[in-house]
Amino acid sequence: MRFPDEVLREILEREFRKGGFLAGRITGDRPFPLKVRLCPPTSSEIRSDLASYERFLRDWGRFPLQGLLRRRDIAYARSLPGTGVPSELVAENWGEFLDLLGCADRNARKTAEEYAARLDRIGMLCGVSPAQPSREARIRNGVWELAPGEFDRLCLVLPQLSRGMGGGKSYLRSLPVKGVDTKFIEKHRDLIMALLRLRDQGAGIPGGAFGASGEGGGSASGSGMQGRADGGGGPGDDGFGSSPEDGALEDYLGVLTKPAGFVLVRALDPDLQPALGGFRILRVPSDELLNCPLPGQDLIVVENEQTGFALPQIRDAVAVFGAGKNLSWAAASWIRNRRKVAYWGDDDSWGFGMLADFRRLSGLSPEQCPSLLMDTATLELHPDMMVPEPVSARTDAAFLTPAEREALDRLLHWGPGRSPGRLEQERIRQDLVISALAAHFDLIPD
Repeated sequence: MRFPDEVLREILEREFRKGGFLAGRITGDRPFPLKVRLCPPTSSEIRSDLASYERFLRDWGRFPLQGLLRRRDIAYARSLPGTGVPSELVAENWGEFLDLLGCADRNARKTAEEYAARLDRIGMLCGVSPAQPSREARIRNGVWELAPGEFDRLCLVLPQLSRGMGGGKSYLRSLPVKGVDTKFIEKHRDLIMALLRLRDQGAGIPGGAFGASGEGGGSASGSGMQGRADGGGGPGDDGFGSSPEDGALEDYLGVLTKPAGFVLVRALDPDLQPALGGFRILRVPSDELLNCPLPGQDLIVVENEQTGFALPQIRDAVAVFGAGKNLSWAAASWIRNRRKVAYWGDDDSWGFGMLADFRRLSGLSPEQCPSLLMDTATLELHPDMMVPEPVSARTDAAFLTPAEREALDRLLHWGPGRSPGRLEQERIRQDLVISALAAHFDLIPD
């Protein structure tokens, strides 16, 4: 026997809170009717517990949604009452489902209705049925996670966005939209991009603006309500992932992409400062170095910021420092035209990994791009400055010299139990730094 409280709790968990099948109800993937068996007892069960059977009949007799109950006559033994026994609870459509949900939890019904209204509105704005946004996890979860005011702003800004509106001359934050701050667009960029793709599909543009949108398509059955068909619950459930294409919204709107990483550029020779606008040090977007050759014949690449500030003056040389793993700019063709190039990183597995990456990306051999102070001699001169390396990186040894591989192996088997160690650039004696630089470059006397 299953009693009303138990059945309603199950419906709430499976259809709203935990199971995440609400999306299937709207898309038709889980079509109505919703049926729940009430398991009326057998004759022997009644004889062993007549009180529970009487409670079963009484509780279902008081159930407020009698129209959703299906009853049948059961021929029990020994004249036990078996006429019109509740046997099944059935919701034939979305409206009856909402009534059932409200019977379980009034707030759940209110939430479901609000959610339905949001998806209906999104469907109208995108020119599609409510089933389509409900089928896309990034949309159905993102729409619900917005606070009421934020959802209204989403609906306000969406019709104002069009492909190429930026003309390739401005950034996302400077778009001429009304009633919405552009920080909102940036904050919800992934949801907005997903909706723009959906809108393009509604307008008959094959695959949306930038290819297929993933889960879309289909028609709704019932009202515009949904949850997560991929499990995890309904309203309030987290799961709105990041966009699969970096910069996709900027590409769609025709705006410039905000720089993702910066490096420091320093003229080590005062005579090169005019070529940098008179500045001794500049912080520049790293990707702009791909197309903007730096002045000077010599280039020094330094992993860390503070070490770059400690470099002495060097004739006809520029330093790029503080890039860390941000080395995509190393593919710039002008780097291969420098007279001298050298790389200086931390003496640890990560530093040697970045050295290998710089050589790989730049196409420079170890002879064309030697490393500075990344050898066993430097390690042996600083035993008291070594510290453990908590996590080691995997390094492509093909881009390292035998001496560098020897130093790396020494680092990886440095401490007690042959645990990895590291020597930071900032820990190396300055007199050794000056000597190493003087061996490769023309230092300017103080």
